Amino acid sequence: MFTEKTLKNKGLVCNNCEGGSLVFSVDESEKVLFCRDCKASYPVIDDIPLMLQTFKDSNQDTKEEIQSFWRDLYHNAYASHNNLNNNNLPDLLDELKEMFIARNHLAVCEMPIAKLKDKKVLEVGCGAGGHSSLFCKEGAHITSLDLTLDRVVATKKKLDIIDQNKSSLVLQGDAENLPFEDNHFDIVYSNGVLHHTPNTQKSIDEVRRVLKPGGVAVIMLYAKHSYLYWINIFLLFDRGFT
Repeated sequence: MFTEKTLKNKGLVCNNCEGGSLVFSVDESEKVLFCRDCKASYPVIDDIPLMLQTFKDSNQDTKEEIQSFWRDLYHNAYASHNNLNNNNLPDLLDELKEMFIARNHLAVCEMPIAKLKDKKVLEVGCGAGGHSSLFCKEGAHITSLDLTLDRVVATKKKLDIIDQNKSSLVLQGDAENLPFEDNHFDIVYSNGVLHHTPNTQKSIDEVRRVLKPGGVAVIMLYAKHSYLYWINIFLLFDRGFT
């Protein structure tokens, strides 16, 4: 459950005025994060803060297209995620971990995953939440952010199953305007996401800002116009996944 303690522990701040102090307000009809400084407000629905009022920059149309693409892909390619539960999700996450180890994935080589216990980890672009759920299962205090609400909701469902300590937070937000205070996270993880942002350098700058001194950024990017990328997109279209 989202509480005032969650707000404090997760270092949430207003991204409308880039750092304003937030207050958690609850009444009979709604839960809201309210900025003391600029008076912006953000709804909290089903314990998910929606930290996008309106895209504030000239890339609004591009970001809406990104949301639409990944929303449609999720609904076409991840329908089976609706059947995940406490009986099958832990085993599937163990399989994911084994795959990471076998492939020398950055999650085991750069973090490493075996030393995540009690670390404050932010995943930027959490997608459907598999990686965040694995990190949570390994003991991390995970914060998961994505631009697309449908994928945020999917991540929340998984973490509700896995998170025994109730220390996780899932929110809708923008990688170019991360709604967190400076120097907060031990690790920021992003797998194949930031190159999709209209201003990738701004996203990288945001990662640096929210990392603690000595913190670790674990980021994978790929060439969007590579041969492999377009082959995969073609296959997705061909199978009706978009």
